[in-house]
Parts: sequence; structure tokens; C-alpha cells
Amino acid sequence: MRKRVLFAVVVLVPVLFGCSNRGSDAAATGPYSCNDKQFVADQIEFAQGSISADRFVDVCGRVTSVRAARSSRSGRHGYFYLAIPGSSSPRGIEVVANLDAMARARSGDPPAWPWVAPGEYVYVQGRYYYDSSRRQGIDWTEDDTSNSWPHAGYVAVCNASGGNCTLYQ
Repeated sequence: MRKRVLFAVVVLVPVLFGCSNRGSDAAATGPYSCNDKQFVADQIEFAQGSISADRFVDVCGRVTSVRAARSSRSGRHGYFYLAIPGSSSPRGIEVVANLDAMARARSGDPPAWPWVAPGEYVYVQGRYYYDSSRRQGIDWTEDDTSNSWPHAGYVAVCNASGGNCTLYQ
């Protein structure tokens, strides 16, 4: 009986309360969704030409660098690079945050860019696009949707150990 109880605690506690925020192989780790294995599989399939349509992704990892905000025809955007375990992108995957859309979000105005820094642990939900091995990234990281992209996204910025997260939509 004691072995069954111990087994139940060892198996169920991570399921109920999330696995370590540092890992990213499970479909749901930490306080937000994260499925880096699926992302890496999608990245490989894009590179091989097996798939071509953009993918809705949940990824997590460490911020490697942050770029200055820039304006484009779709608004003002902030950019950062995210190291995703197993990814073939040496400098990390570019993440695009539509700062104008996030400022209109129900959650309120995000602070001035940059609100993410190298070394922080980040969860990202958005659209993964792959134009080539050198032009790929994740956008639609805000809670806006459209006829062409029906999925809301987010960026959750956490401390270096993956806790104490702040949600940006």
C-alpha cells in the first residue's frame, strides 16, 4: 500500500501542479503551456518541405537577446530571440511582439519596450512562420485575432528560474 501511495504522489504531483519550469519537453510544463518538442518537429518538417502552412505554437525558453522596437505597416513591434532546446536556430527564434495591439489589450498597457531581458525565462504562444532557415519566427503573440489567424497569443516573462511570471497580451 505504501508503494502505491508514493507512486501516486510522484506521478500525480507533477501532473497537477506542472513540471519544472526549466524543462520544455512536456506538452504542459510550468504555469503556461509549452511544447518545444512539437515546435522542433514542425521546424524540421518546414525545413524538409513537408509542411508549409503556419503553425500555432506554445514554446518556452531563455531570452538570448533583445532588439529595439521598430515600426512597420502593421504597427510598432518589439523583437527578442528565444533559445528553444533542440531548435536548429543557433541564435534563437525571433519573437515579434505587436506593441500597439498589446497596448489595446484588455489587460492594459504593457510597460515601455523592452519589457523582456536576456536570461529571463519566457513562455510564448503565437504563430510560427517559416519562410526559410534564415527567415522564421513567432508572431501573433497578442490577444488579437483575424480572419487569417484565429488564435490569440501571449508572452509570459518570468524570472531566470521560470517563476514569478508577468503576462503580456
